[in-house]
Amino acid sequence: EESADGRMQAAVANSLAIRLWKRGMTQQAFEILRALKECRPRRWSVVSSLLVARLGAECGALQEAAEILDSTGGFDSQEWEAPVVSGIHPMAATRQNEGSHAYTREFMTLHAVLCGATPGDPDACMAAIERFAESRSLWLKITAWEKGTVVQEVARLTKPRLSVEIGAYVGYSAMNLARTAAGWP
Repeated sequence: EESADGRMQAAVANSLAIRLWKRGMTQQAFEILRALKECRPRRWSVVSSLLVARLGAECGALQEAAEILDSTGGFDSQEWEAPVVSGIHPMAATRQNEGSHAYTREFMTLHAVLCGATPGDPDACMAAIERFAESRSLWLKITAWEKGTVVQEVARLTKPRLSVEIGAYVGYSAMNLARTAAGWP
């Protein structure tokens, strides 16, 4: 059933476009979004709109990106109103007891970062995650606020040559460590 869920297909297509973009394959990423628009126009999301706008600018397809945005409702297109159905194996799932609501929180966090943060700016990404959690009074398993300060201070004092993030949830603490280490010689 998961493969037939259009919302999951859109999330996977958006994730694939992001991966291709990060690997410098901007044109291929744009093609993925073009295909998503053609086969699943009702599953287009604000995340898809942001991606197509950025990718269109980078690969010289501004006119086509504008046409896609016009035909899909642009940045006012559907929000994540309903949860994404997850059929992930229970042994691999950390939140399998949430049923059809599994991973909705994570998709909404991704949405908040893509909509509210400048690409490549860890401070903006961290702030977007914090704003999202606070605005929804939503608990996210992140090392923010007081715990984040402790992690940052320990990293600053010890200045490790290597940091390994194991079990990263949404990457918040990894961004915190990277931000702290950025100023080291």
